[in-house]
Amino acid sequence: MLAPTSRASGRSQSLIHGSGSTVQTSFGAVLPRLARSHRVIAVEEQGHGHTEDLDRPFSFGQMADDTAALLEQLNVRQVDVLGFSSGGMTALRLAVRNPALVRRLVICSGFYAHAGLIPALRGALERAPNAAEVPQPLRDAYLAAAPHPDLPAFVAKTVAMMRTFPDLSDDELRAIESPTLVMLGDEDVVLPEHAARRGGIPGAEPAAARSQRRDD
Repeated sequence: MLAPTSRASGRSQSLIHGSGSTVQTSFGAVLPRLARSHRVIAVEEQGHGHTEDLDRPFSFGQMADDTAALLEQLNVRQVDVLGFSSGGMTALRLAVRNPALVRRLVICSGFYAHAGLIPALRGALERAPNAAEVPQPLRDAYLAAAPHPDLPAFVAKTVAMMRTFPDLSDDELRAIESPTLVMLGDEDVVLPEHAARRGGIPGAEPAAARSQRRDD
């Protein structure tokens, strides 16, 4: 997993990318600004970006545990976490499993249940995995960064995770103690009512922004 990308001083900020993405494709535009005031810990999860794949499925729970283990190795006791797209689910799992670790939480274009995905995305996940459908910027970033690239296998594991991940329960959401900002674009892959319901997280604050729909 990718280690810190900025100076060691300042409040720790962990970034968790979306499915099929790398740190740069998810956060390249904001990394320089965050690095001016935070110790940025930009995580690339199993099989993503520069991180080796392993002989095990992708799962949000495992990615949350891997992130917690990395932060422990770096002696980070508390961290602000920004999860983008499916990285939002990893961030939520991280907060549920490690409440003392996550100081503040930002979920951007994220989801917590299958029902929160727009119908077009749910329909796409029902089709056979097809590496040819990966958007060119994500394809190029994967092939450039992966130690041993195998795009068809990567896509198959990603689709399997998105088809089978367990939803977060209402009790799990209510157990999140971290102040939480929930962000959604006006043309997103997550239903607005799904994002609004996440306001049930204690301390959650919703926000909307004009944006273009993302494919990851």
